[in-house]
Amino acid sequence: MLSSISSSSGATIFRISLFAALIYIAMSAVNYFFPLSSRDNESYLMGVVDNLERLEATKDDAKRILLLGGSSLGWGVSAEHISKVSGVKTLNLGVQAGIGYRNIWSIHREKLDPSRDVIVLSPEVGMIFNSAIITDQYCNVLRLAKLLSPDYFLCAPIGFVSLLKGIFLGDYLDEGVYKRSGFNAYGDYVYHYELPKTDMSFGASEYLDQESTDNAVREYQAFVGFLADMGFKVVLIPPIAARSVCLDEDLRFSFFQKLADKALHVFEREFPFCVDDDLFFNTSYHMTKEGVDFKTDVFLRQLNLLGII
Repeated sequence: MLSSISSSSGATIFRISLFAALIYIAMSAVNYFFPLSSRDNESYLMGVVDNLERLEATKDDAKRILLLGGSSLGWGVSAEHISKVSGVKTLNLGVQAGIGYRNIWSIHREKLDPSRDVIVLSPEVGMIFNSAIITDQYCNVLRLAKLLSPDYFLCAPIGFVSLLKGIFLGDYLDEGVYKRSGFNAYGDYVYHYELPKTDMSFGASEYLDQESTDNAVREYQAFVGFLADMGFKVVLIPPIAARSVCLDEDLRFSFFQKLADKALHVFEREFPFCVDDDLFFNTSYHMTKEGVDFKTDVFLRQLNLLGII
């Protein structure tokens, strides 16, 4: 009797698992083969697809500086200016921190070369604490770029919902200032330079208490060590945030010193971790043109002190 019930239960679980797998496979196939909508093609996240093309186009350059991270780089540093001042091709790969730092690496890794590429990291505080592997932003990038991987399969439901939104709501969903066409040829986000500032969404202040940061710091140190072990020169320059979210610059300095343990770095306590809110456009990391000019000069000085340029 018990063995009969057990066999029946096992068969039911098998059928349910098989049915779920078939649904995932079907959604993955639709996501991959269905043409991108006009909304998809102008999606802000298509900036990642364009960055992959930029990396491919510059693969034979003798040296490249790659700004690898979230939108605090895309909206905060001018790779174009660094390229022109240093003579070293610099690409800004900072689109969205929500993709996750491990995923940002995995998306670009096949296009990178430790013999020629210097990786510059500048992680937002929130990015360090986001340990999720599967995120909406990451899944949507995989669908838009059609990057097949085990994660593509796991992302099937999220990608499918995004696909349906593009089909049925494309004409009604306005991403506002976030547009694919807002990136320049170096990957810098410049669309907003001539726009009036919007209401700022700085969010909650960034607390960095010891208890909650230790594990996240260890994981990020391991990530940096992994890149260094592959032969990459890895530079860490702290992000610059709006003063409204910076509660303790001493704690912030200590936090980024720990993150940079396995990376090349020269920043000291005097580093401008927090600056006036007026230098930001709509979030605590997205800067105005004036803010970008200021932050780019900071990055240039850091790279010069390290002998990268």
